[in-house]
Amino acid sequence: MLFGASGLVGSHCLQALLHHPAYKQVSAFYRQSPGLKQDKLIVHEVDMERMDEWSDLIEGEDLFICLGTTMSKAGSKKAFFRIEYEYLQRILAHAQKKGVQQVMLVSAMGADSSSLFFYNQVKGKIEEMVRCMDFWAIHFFRPSILIGSREEVRPMESFAAGAGMALKLLGPKLFSKITPIEAEKVALSMVKAAQGTRSGVFYYPSHYMARFGKPYSGNDNI
Repeated sequence: MLFGASGLVGSHCLQALLHHPAYKQVSAFYRQSPGLKQDKLIVHEVDMERMDEWSDLIEGEDLFICLGTTMSKAGSKKAFFRIEYEYLQRILAHAQKKGVQQVMLVSAMGADSSSLFFYNQVKGKIEEMVRCMDFWAIHFFRPSILIGSREEVRPMESFAAGAGMALKLLGPKLFSKITPIEAEKVALSMVKAAQGTRSGVFYYPSHYMARFGKPYSGNDNI
């Protein structure tokens, strides 16, 4: 199952799942159907405000969550918290009830419930909430600034990405943890991590995903 398939990381994650031999079926949840057709893909058009009407569709082994918004798009802190935290909490509660085994969730670098920054604070609270739930394995992916083509323009992210790449040139090792990362590498890291055989809670920072995220090949031992 995949939530956030229309986003920057989610769109890459969808393609990786559809091409991976471990998955015979992929259920993608959208607010508005994208009109995609693929033999392994099942598209669900859902209203996040009316989750009880479709929660039975949350059923499977692995749950990939690439949901996310911005403060400007949400319109207020209250709306941001509802979209980022409350929607996710309800999705995960249904997933836990249905016996989902693994959760792969895109978080953020600097996620910390005690952070002075509201965005990082919410991401930290999300991680704390998920850690307390009963899943066989939980994987948190903490990317820095994401690189990739978006439909919407985000000037601040573009500026931060440029600054991050400049720092990388100045000191590759020193600034490796804050170097911008391609969204595709985050997505590929999520799919590869899901093939693991260990139970527990795992964290993946940007500099790890930059090495870990590469296209799947039939010769890979994952």
